[in-house]
Amino acid sequence: MELSVDNPQILILAGLALLLLVALLVRQFGHRKNPRTPRSRFGEDHSQAITEMGNRTRQDAQRKERERLAETTPNLGH
Repeated sequence: MELSVDNPQILILAGLALLLLVALLVRQFGHRKNPRTPRSRFGEDHSQAITEMGNRTRQDAQRKERERLAETTPNLGH
């Protein structure tokens, strides 16, 4: 195999190597800008915060439902 620019095999291999290099660079820099896990974006307490927010949201919904029922239910004690 002769190492000259006129050899199509050399050009194909060089093109593939360049394409691989560009793909690796895009993946590396793309990964830094867009981390995959919420923990890496929001910190170690992410799952605890989500749990607390879910509980708080659920509690607010239950409180609103109790208030709605209290407004529509006649007070039998008085």
